[in-house]
Amino acid sequence: MGPTWWLRQVAVLARDLGATVDAVGDTFDLAVCHRSDRIEGFAMANALLPVGEQFLEVASPLDGSSPAGRMLAGRGEGGYLVILQTDDLDGARSRAIAAGAVVTIELDEPDAHEIHFHPRSTGGVALAFDWMQPESHWRWAGSEWRHHVRTDVVTGIAGVTLSAPQHEVLATQWGQLLGIDPQAHAGALQIPLRGGFLRFVPGGSRPALHTVHLTGPGPASLQVGDLLVTTQLPE
Repeated sequence: MGPTWWLRQVAVLARDLGATVDAVGDTFDLAVCHRSDRIEGFAMANALLPVGEQFLEVASPLDGSSPAGRMLAGRGEGGYLVILQTDDLDGARSRAIAAGAVVTIELDEPDAHEIHFHPRSTGGVALAFDWMQPESHWRWAGSEWRHHVRTDVVTGIAGVTLSAPQHEVLATQWGQLLGIDPQAHAGALQIPLRGGFLRFVPGGSRPALHTVHLTGPGPASLQVGDLLVTTQLPE
């Protein structure tokens, strides 16, 4: 039996960190639980906003020559990174590497471990794996993040939609990385997660993180570059 996967955090890349954080917070009635003027090893500033026990991250590059800086210059604002939490990080790492994923950064703490893969080795969309102890912990959000949770408009992240000209190829690749076969669902391909999903649809000129689907009474939506963040769920 393979590892359990939980969609724990989704990152948005923005030119104006403050303005985008304000827009996300105002649209979905979310509060910032953690800010960093410089994320060590990433040349980015960021802010995290809890959505139930999951997180939306808004990040902005500090160096135009960094990977995020080059991505922002070349693609513009939009979806940046999908972070999946697992209960078996060693097995997940081995499986991903065997499927062709290339590790770029590892963060190792007694209560947390995070692995980032090169986007070119994950089909063109950035992906990271995390392990936490205890499972509900999220070290990167600080120790007081639960005090900032608001659930009047949104209560969690149901899933993400990724688009690609050859979405079957991207879905198959991510399925191999996670050890889960994609399933046909309502005209798309879908990888089931614990309480959520990764959805793959045809579209665009390149692979991209297309939509973040939130749960909650809503309705509410926000467009950030080519990324839609919305309470509307796929059929």
